[in-house]
Amino acid sequence: MVIGTVVPPSFYFAGKGWKPAADDAPADNRFCGHALCISGYDDTEYGGAFRVVNSFGKGWGGQGFCWISYADLVRFTRYGFKITQQKPAVL
Repeated sequence: MVIGTVVPPSFYFAGKGWKPAADDAPADNRFCGHALCISGYDDTEYGGAFRVVNSFGKGWGGQGFCWISYADLVRFTRYGFKITQQKPAVL
């Protein structure tokens, strides 16, 4: 699943997991939007988290991946996209 999320400055320095800074507010218009791909989830990581892959490369997070808690992902995500295949029209 591809998501569109708000990325505050703390996001750029994520490690294995990302926890927003205390002053990160998802409604802050100074923050940019960014697309991420959810690649998995684990109810035991960070109290329950989604694993995301980012386009920043292997130097970001943990080799390009990061855990984001369910609650934080909900707070900062604005859009979710699901790619589906349509059946061809029968003529």
